[in-house]
Amino acid sequence: MAYEVSSSVANSTFTPPIHINEPGGTSSGKDYKGGVFSPDGSKLFIPTDKATTQYAGDDDKGVDIFHSSSASGWVLSDSYESNQGGTNYRVVDIFALSETSVLQIIYGSSTGFAQYCESGSNGWTCTNAGELHSNYPTQYGSGIRMFPNPSRTIAIVAAQDVDEISTLVSGSGGWSLSTSEDVPDSTSNADWQSATWASDDTVFVGDQFASSGGGNI
Repeated sequence: MAYEVSSSVANSTFTPPIHINEPGGTSSGKDYKGGVFSPDGSKLFIPTDKATTQYAGDDDKGVDIFHSSSASGWVLSDSYESNQGGTNYRVVDIFALSETSVLQIIYGSSTGFAQYCESGSNGWTCTNAGELHSNYPTQYGSGIRMFPNPSRTIAIVAAQDVDEISTLVSGSGGWSLSTSEDVPDSTSNADWQSATWASDDTVFVGDQFASSGGGNI
């Protein structure tokens, strides 16, 4: 399930959480995992193990999408499955570029992909940007994250405690994933932990040198 928390920053007051569920009033088997808002705050994208049949069709892994309604609060309005080559993959990370487009990382038991998904007149369409580095976690992609720059044109893709790092870049031909270690290791066998952008072309990355317990930024 997901929750709505309305707030007044001026007087620091919060209303109690309000449960929101898909039509039918049950979240059985959904296994919702977090969620992200669109930049304008009008949509909430929530990865799920059971995308709503009413919209997605097959009760497979994917994303349920809620929108804010002045009359009804947050309500389920759309959904899509996360498929690649006929295989249904779990969404392990998602970033909303707008209310109608997202970047997401999908992963199975041993392989994963970066995707760009967009809503159109025929529903949602997901396009592969590239296959993830072979050294990324092999158990459902645990710890793989995207870190987009402020303009949402480049994203660092890294897996916690893995020394490879990739870049997801928007260009004239769409989004593409590079696994050529565009961001080099600062030390040998450094394991990435986090990243944050200072500007569109400057990124700080933190790593841990596993054998010594030290680290670098």
